[in-house]
Amino acid sequence: MHSPHIGTTATNSNGTATDTLIYIPFCVAQSITIDRIAFRVGADTTGSKIRVGLYSSHNGQPENLIVDVGEIDTSVSGTVQATLNTTLSAGWYFLAINTNNPPSLVTMGNAYGTYFLIGQTSPSTASGAYSYQQSSATYGALPSNAPVSNLSPRSNSPIFWFRVV
Repeated sequence: MHSPHIGTTATNSNGTATDTLIYIPFCVAQSITIDRIAFRVGADTTGSKIRVGLYSSHNGQPENLIVDVGEIDTSVSGTVQATLNTTLSAGWYFLAINTNNPPSLVTMGNAYGTYFLIGQTSPSTASGAYSYQQSSATYGALPSNAPVSNLSPRSNSPIFWFRVV
């Protein structure tokens, strides 16, 4: 698996917003099966949960739901994870995160050389956006078709890990 994200800092920041979907692109170089997804919670946030899923990519945007991993309790600091059993072929995908109460997830602060991921048309060496934010996405089960009607670029998105079997 390949992440195009080149970051210089990790920070305890929420990286999410209530009733908003965060889409983070990633690339898989060859067919893999994933059985765990993990995040790092930097500080306690009472009642915080995230809903996580994987979407296919079409023309650089999230498209169809591959798997809704379900809820992950993010109310206590430490590593949190969920189990899944999903095989991905080589290609681009999007991790989707929705929350009921923004947790203090560890995020990547500065990302370089990533503007191309969301369609910047001119080169830049400045740190910048490397994910999308979709507002007006009520917390709950993830929709089968990714809402993309109100996408905006964003940085400071949560860092995630997969366990490949």
